[in-house]
Parts: sequence; structure tokens; C-alpha cells
Amino acid sequence: MGTPKPMLTIGQETFLQHIIRSLHKVRITKTVIVLGAFSDEIQSTLSWYSGAVAVNPNWNAGQLSSLRTGVAANKSNEWHGFLIYPVDHPLVSHESLVDILHAFWTSDKNIIIPTYEGKRGHPVIFGKLIIEQLPSVSDEIGAKELVRNNPDEILEVPVNDPGVIRNIDTPEDYQNYIQASIVC
Repeated sequence: MGTPKPMLTIGQETFLQHIIRSLHKVRITKTVIVLGAFSDEIQSTLSWYSGAVAVNPNWNAGQLSSLRTGVAANKSNEWHGFLIYPVDHPLVSHESLVDILHAFWTSDKNIIIPTYEGKRGHPVIFGKLIIEQLPSVSDEIGAKELVRNNPDEILEVPVNDPGVIRNIDTPEDYQNYIQASIVC
């Protein structure tokens, strides 16, 4: 991409600033930013951030290693679940965040997945029951194993938001989705 994804911008904010601000708007204030590639460069830009930062030395092993790093960095025992918000999905609307959080708090399910036009997206919420299974999950398969092994714990939440499935992975994605978008 040329620039690490967390440092790409939406308007006047980096992806990370936008995501953290979006989480604060829905009253999620205990956050952990997990860094992998370019961690020193990214960490040097986080003076605005007051939450926890964890560096995943095994970031190239996949998303599951970052999830494990984030869970290990959480020092509080007072949690009900983790919202996993990949930095390459910065276009998720406020309404979608509210919808998936509402689903988590009002259902008895431990895996909350937003969907758009039938496609599963991000961010995903894993409840305590699922997070406790992390040690037994295969690194090769990753977090998908948690979903596959717990079909009765899944609640798909349909949202009217293509941002939940828009993955910004290439410079073309960035040009098509970010520069042309007006994001609140």
C-alpha cells in the first residue's frame, strides 16, 4: 500500500483515529490497539490515544495471533466479550455498530456477525464463552475455527451498510472506497 493501513486517512483522521472515535461514540471506551507490521512507525503516531497498545510479534501468523495478543493485553477481569475490528474495515457505520452491540447485549449468543446482502462482515463480537476457547484453536485455521466450532452461538445481524464487507487491502480499494466516501 505504501503507507501502513492504520495510518491511511479518512478526511482528516487516520483509519485508527476514525475507528477509535467510532467506538467511543457507541460507548466502547476500553480498547486495545494491536499492532503488527510497522509497529514502531504506527506507535509513534498514537500520542492522541489513551488506551492499551499491544505489539504482536507474530503478526504474520494471521488474525488469530493478533486476537490472542489483544486478549492477553486486556488487564481487566470485567468484560463480557471482545469486539474485533480489523483496521482494514474503517467504513462501518455508527448504526451498524449500535445494531451489533444491541444484538450482543439482548441475545444469549456469543458470536455476533454483521451481514450485508447475505455476506458476513466485520466487526465481529466474541463473547466470553468463545474467547475462553482461544487456547485450543489451530493457528493454521484461525478465528474461523471459533465460528465453525460454535454454530449454535452465532447470531447474524443484517445491516444496511456495505462498510461491514468493504475490506481496504489495495491502493485501488483505497481510491475506490475511501476517497470517494463521505464518512461521518
